[in-house]
Amino acid sequence: MPRRIATVFLAIVLTLVIAAGCGESQQGLKEEAGEEAAAGIEVPEKYADLYNELDLKLGEAASYLEANWDGSKGDTIFSTELIVANSNRGEALLNPATLYAIEITLDSIQTLGIKAVNISIAYPLLTLSFPRSTEYLDFYTKAVAEIRDRGLVVIIDTTTLFPDLDFGELDVSYEGLTLDRYMQEKRAMVQTVLSELKPDYYTIENEPVTQQANTGLDFTVENQTAMVDFFLTGLDRGSTLMGAGAGTWDDMAYFESLAGNTDVDYLDLHIYPIQQDFLVDKTARIAESARSCGKDLAVGEAWLYKAALAELGPGHTPAAAADVFARDPYSFWIPLDESFLESMVALSHHLDFLYMTPFWTQYFFAYLEYDTDMEAQGYTWVNELASSKAWINIQARSLTPTGETYRELISGAGP
Repeated sequence: MPRRIATVFLAIVLTLVIAAGCGESQQGLKEEAGEEAAAGIEVPEKYADLYNELDLKLGEAASYLEANWDGSKGDTIFSTELIVANSNRGEALLNPATLYAIEITLDSIQTLGIKAVNISIAYPLLTLSFPRSTEYLDFYTKAVAEIRDRGLVVIIDTTTLFPDLDFGELDVSYEGLTLDRYMQEKRAMVQTVLSELKPDYYTIENEPVTQQANTGLDFTVENQTAMVDFFLTGLDRGSTLMGAGAGTWDDMAYFESLAGNTDVDYLDLHIYPIQQDFLVDKTARIAESARSCGKDLAVGEAWLYKAALAELGPGHTPAAAADVFARDPYSFWIPLDESFLESMVALSHHLDFLYMTPFWTQYFFAYLEYDTDMEAQGYTWVNELASSKAWINIQARSLTPTGETYRELISGAGP
């Protein structure tokens, strides 16, 4: 999925300066968030049909879970994404202010009651030939130490950096990359992550169609399986549990092959679109396939994807749909985001996921009021504005209704 938070770094720095200079009280920020929570929900006419379509699908999921889940809670570790440390932010990570922002963010997201944090460290960032790779490794060593200092579980995933500057800030080119070179370099990077960062859980491949779009390589079922098998053979895992997976919109064969033909400890699902059988039915079938092969199950990324079934035709890649992600920041989605999280938490208990990570952490702290002029500015502008507002509320530890709902849902959960 896209990780466009690069220019948010500028927003973070500016916000720090502004906050230091204006003396705005945290109480005032909390009052503002409370006003947002109390505001009535009015769905813009252009989104009414989409809203109703998603609401209907979420209702179907809730009905399924009500009929099939007995209400018992398991040991799922509930997490969230540490977006400020996402590798697609590139050299912004190396600014000393970023580690300060990580400390503030970790302290704030702990108010959600989460027990783990997920970090995306994408290929080829830590390969020997990548510019400043040793500096990036030093940064992530410090970031992981901050996570562990707070008693949180460390989850890392390694896919590929986005070459599209809509979704990343590094000018990455995969021109001339071969499958053999990718496998050799990535295996070395995987071992570096294991040896130096020692995550508790580590997903080494996911969203194969997205990775194919990023790199131009052929991520067929057979090739992805061969990659994962190659990465794991002879690997010094230590105590880390290793996973791989796909999006629930990807072919079921990816999950079946990883479960039956590799030595992963768990299958990692990404859940975004909820149409067709992508939310409940397919997830249940993936769980059955995994368990039949002695594998566990986890959800490495999840968020309600605001697209209609008619938009999910051939050639649509959820990870690269900037126009869809531009819809996320608006507050009229709050009831649906809450319903999605309710289903995800219930599904986590019902299917006994190892962990579950909602991706867009910023919406636990801020939304924007819908505005047609703002919307016309496009994805990058809207996302930066939402992220800037979120950073203010992260410092104030002020949650949106969605954040409050997630906190209530996971209260008392996990080991």
